[in-house]
Amino acid sequence: MAIDALNLAERLQTPVFVLSDLDIGMNLWITEAFEYPEKPEDRGKVLTAEQLAAFKENHNGQRWGRYLDVDGDGIPYRTLPGTRNPQAGYFTRGTGHTEYATYSERPEVWEAMLKRVEKKFDTARHLVPAPIVEENPDARIGIITMGSNHPAVVEARARLDKGGVGSAYLRLRALPIDESVREFISRYDRIYVVENNMDGQVATILRAELPDLAGKLVSLAKCDGMPLSARWITEQIAATE
Repeated sequence: MAIDALNLAERLQTPVFVLSDLDIGMNLWITEAFEYPEKPEDRGKVLTAEQLAAFKENHNGQRWGRYLDVDGDGIPYRTLPGTRNPQAGYFTRGTGHTEYATYSERPEVWEAMLKRVEKKFDTARHLVPAPIVEENPDARIGIITMGSNHPAVVEARARLDKGGVGSAYLRLRALPIDESVREFISRYDRIYVVENNMDGQVATILRAELPDLAGKLVSLAKCDGMPLSARWITEQIAATE
């Protein structure tokens, strides 16, 4: 997971947060043996000195655009410190800059920069780990959860099924969400978002991302310092269904 997060951070040129929950962080869990990665880390779009030398100057005397969206995915090319080419260096700042890393306070430049970042965020939807989905064509309801809630949800689904309430299941593994989450929510009458926190944070994110489907989402959030139980999940859903 950490290596995947590092590769994503390099490819997207943005911080990637690896989140765990209290139960996983403070208790012992039995897992499959970890496999040491055999592939080298993915540094993303990095230009070499030779590639920089091949660029031709534009009308402003600039050779490459540090923030130029060449591939249409919102992710520009970059250089690394120590690259042996005078063109490798570039000006960086937290606010206004052009595609060629020059300073600017022009509003159209600012807006274009933010739109590129938005495009990069949409690209990230297809690079982060996709959710694991278990469809059920006979079900009216679906369940969404994440992390250490998984075993309790698996048991709760079995309990609900014995009571005549079938369910589908989507296990989120990363944000931002991709289109499969929209498709899953659209397919069922009601979606229960099961979370081990006080605020129903994932339900809030999903409502913001998919406002047209927000009415289908039912937040089941509980935080009492203990892992969620299959009994609690079953009781909450059965009370509504």
